[in-house]
Amino acid sequence: MHAKMLRERITELRLKMNVSEYQMSYDLGHNKNYIRAITSGRSLPSVTALFDIIEYFGMTPSEFFDTEYWNNTHDQM
Repeated sequence: MHAKMLRERITELRLKMNVSEYQMSYDLGHNKNYIRAITSGRSLPSVTALFDIIEYFGMTPSEFFDTEYWNNTHDQM
């Protein structure tokens, strides 16, 4: 998964949960611009932070990175 796909995946799942970037950042215990910095491409999460993000979405890493899963849910939008 490329960085762009990672950013898109986080944005897609966040929107499905109907949560703002600010709220998600806050829920994860970071400053208000944390998720925005990731989704805009200014930064990438650490591995630990990425696992926290995946857990936030209630997914396993396998589900998060499964391109078939990603494509099927993306097509339903």
